[in-house]
Amino acid sequence: MIKRGKKAQITVFMIVGIILLFSSALLFYIRGQVVQGIGTEFVPSVQEVPLEAQPIKVFTEDCMARIAKEGLKKIGQHGGYVEPTNVDFSGSAFLIGMEPTESDGVTLLNEKNIIPYWWYLKTPNTCSGNCRFDTLKPMMRKAESDNSIEMQLDRYVNRELNKCLKNYDDFKVQGFSFKILGNISTDAKITEKEVLVIVDYPIQVIRNGKSTDISAYITRLDVRFKDIYDMATMIAKKEADTAYLETQTMNMIVMYSSPTSMEKLPPVAEYTIDPFEFNVWTRTETQRRIQSYVLQNAMSMLQVDQARNFQRVIMFEPNSENKMKYDQLATGIMDKMILRLDKNYTNIAAKFSYIDWWPVYLNINDKEVLMPQTVSIPIISWLGLNQYVNLYSLSYPVMVELKDPDAYMGEGYTFRFALEENIRYNQPINVSNVTIFQADQGTLICGQNQKHGPQVTIELKDAITKGPVNNSRIMFAFGSEGCHVGITKIDENNKSIITTNLPIGIGEIRASQENYLDHSAQYYSSPTKGKNITIEMMPYKYINVSVFARPLNYQSYKYILPPAIPYSSLSPKEKYIITLTRQENDSQSGYQAYVVGEGPEIGMAKLVPGTYEVRGYLILNDTVRIPAVDKEYGGGLFGSPTKIHLNESVFDSGWQNGGVVLDNETGFFNVPQDKLFGSQKINFYVLRFPLPRTFSSDFDNLPSMEQTGQLTIYSNIYRTELEPEWI
Repeated sequence: MIKRGKKAQITVFMIVGIILLFSSALLFYIRGQVVQGIGTEFVPSVQEVPLEAQPIKVFTEDCMARIAKEGLKKIGQHGGYVEPTNVDFSGSAFLIGMEPTESDGVTLLNEKNIIPYWWYLKTPNTCSGNCRFDTLKPMMRKAESDNSIEMQLDRYVNRELNKCLKNYDDFKVQGFSFKILGNISTDAKITEKEVLVIVDYPIQVIRNGKSTDISAYITRLDVRFKDIYDMATMIAKKEADTAYLETQTMNMIVMYSSPTSMEKLPPVAEYTIDPFEFNVWTRTETQRRIQSYVLQNAMSMLQVDQARNFQRVIMFEPNSENKMKYDQLATGIMDKMILRLDKNYTNIAAKFSYIDWWPVYLNINDKEVLMPQTVSIPIISWLGLNQYVNLYSLSYPVMVELKDPDAYMGEGYTFRFALEENIRYNQPINVSNVTIFQADQGTLICGQNQKHGPQVTIELKDAITKGPVNNSRIMFAFGSEGCHVGITKIDENNKSIITTNLPIGIGEIRASQENYLDHSAQYYSSPTKGKNITIEMMPYKYINVSVFARPLNYQSYKYILPPAIPYSSLSPKEKYIITLTRQENDSQSGYQAYVVGEGPEIGMAKLVPGTYEVRGYLILNDTVRIPAVDKEYGGGLFGSPTKIHLNESVFDSGWQNGGVVLDNETGFFNVPQDKLFGSQKINFYVLRFPLPRTFSSDFDNLPSMEQTGQLTIYSNIYRTELEPEWI
């Protein structure tokens, strides 16, 4: 019996030992899985939490997971931005106007659901010779930008987590009490396979006389976000490099215009032999057909090679025996709709879309009525050739949707961004300032082991008051790379400074603070010599804005501004949108502000001194009707004329009945420092066109729908009368 008891005792100890062994192994496995793929400097030490405090830690991490997942979802919905309308996340306000091709992005369903362009024409649609492209693609890493995706996720969790925790009220009724020992500080990291979120929130948990301190929490999001971001970057870069959207669009226009017919699109170039009859189109009807048929089909047929939803389309046609035969030509056309990237993303589905209620910019031959030229042939001059030459200038938005169905254990994750197609005169716009898109590759200059330069002090001052500018973010940029240096603080001498070591070489110090315009300064550091830097930041000035209209009259195919008629206030049915885009200089960044108001109400603009491009839009919130028209062209002795009919058009969602353009062509708006800080208001003046009464002046000598495309012309003619006034 003694022997039996010893054996039983040994068996119990062995079982306990095995349990402890497997528990330890499981703990190390779980910890290894959590921190897999990230640097050791990011992972906090594992905090031992007593059993009685475990529910608090689990509850906090559950809230973290929900809030972080919600933030990442918003980032996917808005092309990399948590809240595009909030400058604390986006860095600057996105301009979303009536026309998607004159905006910084497109909207879905409502004005808050903004999808920014990752590649678009920044300058107006009517630009000539000075067209500039840009990207609103956010950076991914904190080291690259203060408004990076990681940084936005940090701010979102910091802002929203307490709403989920609700001060731990549910635990207080169970006998818990809490002391908050510090603020919530989030550090999100996008790794190769997932998104990790670590929160530092020191609290003291007290129950039954026992207290426990908890500070570190961690959660992981099951999303391969880096792959999605890199794939989106490659798609945008491919468009910037190869203009595949423009190529696809022109192919579709050619296909939908053959054979030549008034039921199809106007042909790019075509000859027909008929001395008595020819085809006539209108730009308005052509735009409707392009939006309804061409663009939706063109985008839906685009595919990304080796994407999850890729499927090569093989075309067949019936032969003489009514059997299906491989169609090499049609299959070749479909193959041209395949976009090939430098890397395969077989786990991510890609979809291109155009929504037909997005307005497009379309100009064909600068005309509303599109007719051929008649070419006479010597000797047989009676045999007329109809020469069709139509030069398409077309811009429209495209939404790209990337989806990983495996994310969140099969729940899926979607990321959307926008691109803009731009054709001028049947060719892609020549891009001379291509923005370099790069998939994330980390940074080579931001590690502590790279900061070999001597210690330097960076001081920030207000350019007007010369006082300190506190809590300013400092970045260091070197070539195409950059990293976050730190935040300035007030020292004992009431100076806003930061003292740090920087990498060796020639770079740029960038300073930003929410109440000031971003500023940059050149910097050089050698292994033994550095130079302290003082940066003067220009503060924003909030100034009132009023908008007045100068009404135009229509006389003999021209719009005239009568000298005797003064300007007038806007009516309650009129809405104004004024955008002011500051031109960049050597040290201070560009900047964009906008003012929106209705009728005579006073708006507010946030400006700094500088030179601005101003674009004003006057929108009439009333029904505008263009009456139906019947017109005949051609005919003669032997043939019947070609008849065209346009139905009545009704615009009841807002008609642009005026505006102003102050740019390099008409003359920029100068904002001097003394005028800005010495004035209380700016009066802006916009042109107001008479309401249109015909589709085109080719039909009747009346105000036409073509007037909105002539805003720059008349802003130039009446530039003196449109100069803003300081009050």
